[in-house]
Amino acid sequence: MIANRYMATFKDEILGWQKKLNDVADVNQIMAEIQRTWAYLESLFIHSEEVKKELPQATERFAAIDTEVKKVLREFQQLKNCVSCCNREGLYANLETQERELEICKKALNDYMESKRRAFPRFYFVSSADLLDILSNGNNPMRVQIHMNKCFQAIDKLRLDSEEVVPGRRPKALGMESCVGIEYVPFSSPLPLENKVEQYMNDIIAKMRNELRMVLKASVEDYPSKPRDKWLFDWPSQIILVVNQIYWCLEVEQAFTEMARGDKGAMSKYNEFQVSSDRVKSERAWGSGWETMHGA
Repeated sequence: MIANRYMATFKDEILGWQKKLNDVADVNQIMAEIQRTWAYLESLFIHSEEVKKELPQATERFAAIDTEVKKVLREFQQLKNCVSCCNREGLYANLETQERELEICKKALNDYMESKRRAFPRFYFVSSADLLDILSNGNNPMRVQIHMNKCFQAIDKLRLDSEEVVPGRRPKALGMESCVGIEYVPFSSPLPLENKVEQYMNDIIAKMRNELRMVLKASVEDYPSKPRDKWLFDWPSQIILVVNQIYWCLEVEQAFTEMARGDKGAMSKYNEFQVSSDRVKSERAWGSGWETMHGA
């Protein structure tokens, strides 16, 4: 209409509508940005007690934004006219203020997330959306469980002493379950999942390592006392691989030592020993080599 040669006749009306429709477009655009950012922040600043405690100023700021934006939306609902809603005096300036305030909240949240990543570096390998979900449910380890395999390789979840949410009580971890197959490694003592989420995640790492060290030690000691086909089914698969490599290195080095002493067929004998179907490890303790390794 502006390009029409008769535009001068209706100039005021056309320019008036141009301004109104531009205002409608601008308000719709900024409202979409506000709502997108609000949805991103709302689960933390409204529903997460931990975030409220950690970021009190940002939480208060977000609450004020939440109140103001909902007030604007209620007025929209009452008017039920797009042009009338979007052309109210001072509306766009107010929405720009709320958008700036949201950016301040978002920056505070990003700084908060970065501090959590520094406290538990494995969070660097978790997406921002997943990290937000973890932080918003930090007080509920059962909800954090769904992200366990993103933080710990080959661990699907922890087995807890309770699957029910009890107010004021945190569950304890009894062991860990693998994400492949049905392997389960019980803990020698329950692990309380207490304090902040990054703290009990670090506790899980320490517990996992200590438990696997004990399992590895027991498996190494158990290896010479059983036939191989029996021993294989008594331990987790990763432990089996490690113990196999320990003994393989030990026994190959022992074979080299025997070759150096003049037994030129030591390696061939060891190969036969390896492939023997009725191999029983107790027949060959490998003397001082085993004692040296066990002492270390």
